[in-house]
Amino acid sequence: MKHNQGKLVIPSRGGSRSIANHKFAMTNKETRIPPSPIELYHKLHFHPIKKWINDESHIQYENILQLKEEEYAKLVSTGTSITQEMEYDIEKKVIKKTSQPASKDEEDMKSKIVALEEEVQINEQKVK
Repeated sequence: MKHNQGKLVIPSRGGSRSIANHKFAMTNKETRIPPSPIELYHKLHFHPIKKWINDESHIQYENILQLKEEEYAKLVSTGTSITQEMEYDIEKKVIKKTSQPASKDEEDMKSKIVALEEEVQINEQKVK
């Protein structure tokens, strides 16, 4: 199990409790309103003292917030007022969008960039 956890790019602080269990624990007892998907993501990847679990989780959180704002801007520009249900759906959508693995083309492009960077380093060493 720990071997597989080490392979995760973005681990969580959730422990052995399920996401549903964390969500239930975070639900407001008076209003029975569950936490938003972004609040849940923040709880599972951020520690008040130790801060973010890793840089990747912090970057992904910033991307989530940016995509959320872009989605809101699109709706507001069309004159749509955002309901609580719409807000929840938007948050789920942007988290899913940022969590999806890179496509094959993106992976190929990243490997080409790495190869070019290595080639540049080799050439710089030759020049010295």
